[in-house]
Amino acid sequence: MISKLLKYAAIWLVGGVVLGNAQFAIISASPTPRPLLRMVQCPFVPDGYFYWKGDPPGGFENFDHITLLVSTGGSRPPVDTRLVTSDEKSYKFTSLAKFVTHSSGRGVVFEFETETIEGASYKFRGKFTRICVFAEQGSDPNEAVAEGQITKVKDGKEVATAEVQFTYSKSQRSRAN
Repeated sequence: MISKLLKYAAIWLVGGVVLGNAQFAIISASPTPRPLLRMVQCPFVPDGYFYWKGDPPGGFENFDHITLLVSTGGSRPPVDTRLVTSDEKSYKFTSLAKFVTHSSGRGVVFEFETETIEGASYKFRGKFTRICVFAEQGSDPNEAVAEGQITKVKDGKEVATAEVQFTYSKSQRSRAN
C-alpha cells in the first residue's frame, strides 16, 4: 500500500513540476533519510624537495634537504630518492615505507632509512600531513607538509634525534652561502 502511494506521489510530483503547478512535496522512502557524503579524493604524489621548517635542530646542522622522487619508478626506493647534506654528501634511501594511511588516521606514512657514508646514516619516522599532489597545491615555504622524528646514526650509535617538520618545494632551492 505504501509503495503504491509513493509511486502515485512521485508521478504527481513529476507531473506537477512539468506542468508548473506543484506547490511542494516531501517524499521519503525511509523513516530516517541518510545524508549524502562526499569525500574529495586526490592523487598522492609527494615528488619534490623537502626542507626544514625553521632552523635545523642540534646535531643536524649539515642537513640540506630530502629529494623524493617516487611516482615515476616501479622499484622502492628509486635511485634518485635521497637525503642531501650541505657538504654535498648524498645518502640514498635503503628503505622507504609504503605510502599508507598513518596509524593516527590522519596523513600518510613517511618513513625511511639511508645508506651509511663514512659511518653516518639517517632514519625518519613520521607522516605527510598533506596528501594531494604537492606540486599542484603551491609551495608555501612556511607551511609544513610532513612531520616526525629524525635520527642521525654514527658508527652504529644514535648521536642526534629531533622532532621536526618539513616544508615542500617543487624545485631544488639554492643553498644559502
